[in-house]
This record gives sequence, C-alpha cells and structure tokens, in this order.
Amino acid sequence: MWKKGWRVLSSILLKLFAVLLPSAFVVLFCLDMYYPSYRPHAPRPETGQTYHLFGTRPPTYGTAAEAALLETLFNVGFYSWGLFLAGWCIRVYILGEEGPPIKGAKRSGRLTRETRDDSK
Repeated sequence: MWKKGWRVLSSILLKLFAVLLPSAFVVLFCLDMYYPSYRPHAPRPETGQTYHLFGTRPPTYGTAAEAALLETLFNVGFYSWGLFLAGWCIRVYILGEEGPPIKGAKRSGRLTRETRDDSK
C-alpha cells in the first residue's frame, strides 16, 4: 500500500475512534442513569425483566434486549481503543511520523538501528 493509502487508513481509524468512544460513553452513561430509575431491582418473570443489567447500581433487571444493548455499548467503547492504537501505530511505524511533542520529554532510543559501513 502506498503512503497515501496508509495515511487515509490511519485517518479513518482515528476518526472512527473519535466518534465511537464519546458516543458510546454518552449513551451508556444515560442508560446507566435511566435503567436504575425505571426498571425493577428484583427479577420480574411476568414482564420478562429477568436479566441483570450490566453495570447498573443498585442491581437492576431488564429484558434480554436491554442487557445485550448495554453490553454492546460497553464493548464498542472498549474495543474502539484498538482503532486508536492501530491508527496511531500506522502513523508512527509505517509512515514514520513522530508523535505529538510532550513538553520536556526525551526519547530514550530509536526504533530502528542506524547501519554503519565498516568496510572502508
């Protein structure tokens, strides 16, 4: 793949991360506030609310679809860090770009060795 293709792929991955993580966080936060307020704190088989809802305090019960939604949102937020890591590694290791400067930080070494020509 050419450098332009790698740069586009890296940009897409980083933009996906920038959209997925905050949106998953906001929706998960809102649902974590909503479910404990409007769902039972004990299983209710007559209404189908028998599944423990992931991450709710106090323990709250809901339907299988609600439990799957919370777990999916958590997984999207968690695994979006893989998109960030992949996009950043493409920029640093394939494209050879430096990371953002950190004030006062010094690099401890190089990722590749410089070759010496000792045949002279």
